[in-house]
Amino acid sequence: MSQRSYYMCILAFLSVLTIFLIIIAIVRIKNGKNAEPNEFDERQKLIRGESFKYAYAILILYLLFNSVIEDLTGKYRGAAGILLGIFVSLAVAIILCIWKDAFFNRDSTGKSLTVSNIFLLILDFYWGIPAILDPKNTYPYSIVFFYAGVLNLLILAIIAVKSFKDRREKDVESL
Repeated sequence: MSQRSYYMCILAFLSVLTIFLIIIAIVRIKNGKNAEPNEFDERQKLIRGESFKYAYAILILYLLFNSVIEDLTGKYRGAAGILLGIFVSLAVAIILCIWKDAFFNRDSTGKSLTVSNIFLLILDFYWGIPAILDPKNTYPYSIVFFYAGVLNLLILAIIAVKSFKDRREKDVESL
């Protein structure tokens, strides 16, 4: 892939993303829903703060571990290594929030997030898998797309497991 076609792919991605966001905004306005998200309750805010605290601690530990490993091995991953730590800490925060019902606000079901995550998952793996399969023929930081795809896949899996668990608990309570 030449430099020009790479930038054309990014331009196409940003164009499709912009069109997608405009369509979502139009649908929300047409349905009379407010474009602003509703507030989280106090319990959700406390859980979100706690999850960010854990994510921050994990990020600091990862960066320390990463720098020690890079110094010992002499192989530097640069920004891709740092972004892996950011994705790991984001995964921790998101998983904790989803599992403790603090990820979505009170009035949201998360359908729009799920649809956008599926769209981004396809694009991330489209650009990230070639970086895994043949690292010499890709750009040095294309691996970051793979990291983002794994994070999106993890988010979708946790949302599915949590909704299945909640449905199951609701069925048990109704007996």
